[in-house]
Amino acid sequence: MTDLSTVDALNNPEQCQVDAALMKTLGVNTIRVYPADSERPHDDCMSTFADADIFVLLDLATPITGFIHVRPDWNIEMFNNYTKTLDAFAKYEYLLAVVAGNEVINGDQSTSAAPYVKAAIRNIKAYRDGQGYREILVGYAAADVIDLRLDTMNYMICGDITATHVDFFGINDYSWCDQSTFTMSGYSRVYDQAGDYPVPIFFSKTDCNNQGGCESNDQKAVLGPQMGDR
Repeated sequence: MTDLSTVDALNNPEQCQVDAALMKTLGVNTIRVYPADSERPHDDCMSTFADADIFVLLDLATPITGFIHVRPDWNIEMFNNYTKTLDAFAKYEYLLAVVAGNEVINGDQSTSAAPYVKAAIRNIKAYRDGQGYREILVGYAAADVIDLRLDTMNYMICGDITATHVDFFGINDYSWCDQSTFTMSGYSRVYDQAGDYPVPIFFSKTDCNNQGGCESNDQKAVLGPQMGDR
């Protein structure tokens, strides 16, 4: 897939060198990147991040190959585009995992998309194994919809643990604004919901949807003692 309008962050070697150096000084060990064009070269950027011991969490979808919330589908064209991206990146040791769906279920009107996301996860895992790739993790990144979060979490781990389970569950959260706190932001509720979840669960994106904005001071809570490993 080549889309000249797609900004492929892993196809910019000079910027990757700048970013990796700064991230290393901050102690970053994993980044999430999207989208990526399977037909563009990525060796330089992936080598740069590998040299900095930074792993990559990569979305398989692009603006023209992802799910449509209200008209969900999982078809051969989408499958082919997803697998082309997996083929292009599977060789990289520092590819940690891939995201098969991002915020696909983002309201009551889009809950019908859930089985399609599960189908994508099942097919990508089967394709990975059929190609003899190492066990690259396949997961989902959920929208910040509190009323649907727990149901989505549970749905993504139903079924066969090997074939259809997500290997991880990401949460895109936009609730920490200005000088918030672990409790005021709702992070405490997210933390409580993560208890006993059988696969890794983490914030796959954080930001603020309100006018106040986010100053990244939420990282003190994310990396602090209130949100330690379970």
